[in-house]
Amino acid sequence: MTNRPEALLLRDAQDLHAQGRSREAERLYRAALDLNPRNAAASHMLGILLFQNGDLARAVRQMRVTVRLSPDFPDAHYNLGVALKSIGKEAEATKQYEKTIQLHPAHPDALTNLANILCARDERARAAALYERALRIAPNSVEALFGYGACLCDLGRPIEGFAVHRRLVRLKPTTPAFWVAATESLARCVFPAVDDDLLEDVGRILASPVCDGGYVSDAVVGALVHTPAKAVFDPRGVAQGECLPLARELSRIPLFLQLLSNAIVPNPYLEKALIRMRRTMLLERVEDDAFIPFAMALAFQCYFNEYVYPADAGETARVLEIKSDLAQDGIPSAMTVCLLACYEPLAALADADRLLALPFADNLHALLKMQFLEPREEQGLRGEIPRLTIIDDETSKAVRRQYEANPYPRWTTALFHAEPKTVKAVLSELPLDLRPVHSFPSAPDVLIAGCGTGKHAIRTHSRFRHNSLLAIDLSLSSLAYARRKAREFGASDIEFAHADILNLGVLERRFDIIESSGVLHHMQDPEAGWRVLAGLLKPGGLMRVALYSERARADIVAIRQRIAEGGFTASPDHIRAFRAGLINRFCDTGGLDGLNGELLNARDFYALSDCRDLLFHVQEHRFTLPQIDAILNRLGLTFLGFELPDADAVRDFRRLNRQPGALASLDRWDRFERDRPGLFRGMYQFWCARLH
Repeated sequence: MTNRPEALLLRDAQDLHAQGRSREAERLYRAALDLNPRNAAASHMLGILLFQNGDLARAVRQMRVTVRLSPDFPDAHYNLGVALKSIGKEAEATKQYEKTIQLHPAHPDALTNLANILCARDERARAAALYERALRIAPNSVEALFGYGACLCDLGRPIEGFAVHRRLVRLKPTTPAFWVAATESLARCVFPAVDDDLLEDVGRILASPVCDGGYVSDAVVGALVHTPAKAVFDPRGVAQGECLPLARELSRIPLFLQLLSNAIVPNPYLEKALIRMRRTMLLERVEDDAFIPFAMALAFQCYFNEYVYPADAGETARVLEIKSDLAQDGIPSAMTVCLLACYEPLAALADADRLLALPFADNLHALLKMQFLEPREEQGLRGEIPRLTIIDDETSKAVRRQYEANPYPRWTTALFHAEPKTVKAVLSELPLDLRPVHSFPSAPDVLIAGCGTGKHAIRTHSRFRHNSLLAIDLSLSSLAYARRKAREFGASDIEFAHADILNLGVLERRFDIIESSGVLHHMQDPEAGWRVLAGLLKPGGLMRVALYSERARADIVAIRQRIAEGGFTASPDHIRAFRAGLINRFCDTGGLDGLNGELLNARDFYALSDCRDLLFHVQEHRFTLPQIDAILNRLGLTFLGFELPDADAVRDFRRLNRQPGALASLDRWDRFERDRPGLFRGMYQFWCARLH
């Protein structure tokens, strides 16, 4: 065989390569090189084959040979750049991409890859110019569109970035990562104007399974204010005589209906308008089917916020009248069912099964599914959830009672990770100091300690490649909700279990990663719970913890004091009364003092269980960074850095703290927070490790 001409050997090798017969192809490439060691084409293809087979070190060596053999071969430099980037040699990869572009200025992949590297270095203006060059050459390059859209958003041009991502999801509608990108760019938009195409695309993204409606709600509202729906966001309010005409109009605006049906919309003007319109439709006994789309969307919104809207005596009497008619085998209209669902969950009706047999049940399927079929499914799932520990701590019992009554948070869709990554890849993208961590698990065993209704657990499951995950919580209601949602999102392999963190020490299982977000600070002794979790970490194990910041929580503490002084308790009626007073004062006066004004900007203010968690929780601790540092030292854990969503703040910290290891210095972060007391309003979220 080695006597055959090298050109034939190379051709045969390429045929075998294309067929996926890697071992035979490699043998022929090497045979061709034995005949002619200066055959750059054979050397190049062998390097590509080695790279595709995951033999990265040998691939880089072979590709270096190729560029020495043929220094003017653009693709050889390009593929060497790709291989170097894959082994973390970014600076060398940059030089190879630059050489490729020098030799072949119209090489779209080299332009795109170089732009990606520049973006990661915060050289976004240069990166944007390279993306634009790439897209002039290859207008439908999904890699260039993906990077360019994100780059534009980071340059403060989110509407342009969103326009790019809109193109991307049209080109590749089956790629989840592109829908995630479009969701993230949409969330940053403030639209000066809209057209029908834009509204349609916003609706498509809002309807996608990876879109968290709450995450994009501000942007969607910003689009809707350019439509007839603007009336419900008007600070002047909706007059009584406008309620029914407006409800009829809103029934014809698909994006508005989608928004109400997908997520809680945190807007005080909208809340006041919806309360008035709900009351008018109920008391005027509207039966016209033209109102059903609006009434059904409103029922979704009320269910999501757990009926946080207050109702007056007339509304309460009318609801009781409807329920009395149903109890006497009355046949309600579809509109009546929708209105009833705006005041209380349909599952609470004594004979709710009858609703499924009504002639219009198919038309209300989505509403009946949400308010009746899914809660019934959750009741059945409660009995399937294993109990890992007893729950005997008094504070744990009190917290459990709160979340049994109000599973937290209720959610429909969420912004999950489109493609799972290795632990090392995930952590390398965060502003952490990973130098002390010497190894990363390839198939991590993960514990979510306090999973609530499952959003956190499913998101973590979608984040790490090849993970096995156990999620525990005090509340069976929350766990049943979580298990249903995990099945819905294709994460049925998550283990859910009923347990108290304080008693988890009985487990023999040990974990590579433990996450506990917003849980420890609700325990009587947070350090005791944290110590139990630290004991469940494998040597070298990683932990992600989220705790309240004393500084960032100062306004909430002051409001909690006012709540106590006002005699408000954590009962649903008191929460409704407190909220209504605040919203009415805001809408009537056009503003509130600083503390209450901040509260109206908090998303958690707009649902019953969220507001209870924010302002009325039965147990709450807050921390300073020196306190966290001391606890970490006592537990033998090493701080690695914060997972901080504010990229600008991270850049500012790095600019002010250029010393090696600064990201893992709680002392430096404490000084940084002192000048920015609201920085950790969403909790301290940080990674630490058990290294000793």
